[in-house]
Amino acid sequence: MNNKEKHLENYMKLQLVDRTSSSDFERKALFYILATDGIYEYVEKIYDFDFRFINFEDIENLNLSRGHYNMLQLAFNLYNGYETDDLHTLFLNLDHSNLSICLEAIKIRFSISI
Repeated sequence: MNNKEKHLENYMKLQLVDRTSSSDFERKALFYILATDGIYEYVEKIYDFDFRFINFEDIENLNLSRGHYNMLQLAFNLYNGYETDDLHTLFLNLDHSNLSICLEAIKIRFSISI
């Protein structure tokens, strides 16, 4: 299985475990980023599936790269308007694959089909 297939599998698992509504674009955008390799391994520390909320307390203690931390900030912003750095700063440390994931999450959040 390649990275893109694994990402989509992780994304579908997150929605299934959460029982995400098909119209919950905020949560779907959040999960699209949380499904990223390097972030997905921490998903249980980031998101509480029982109470369906983000656990902000331990985010700083996770062993994330700067790029993955920036992706989390964007995910939180797409989910609930969490204040983040400007887009230039958020996207600065992202490779092509992770930048594509972020752009797709934005499309999911705002129901953009291009």
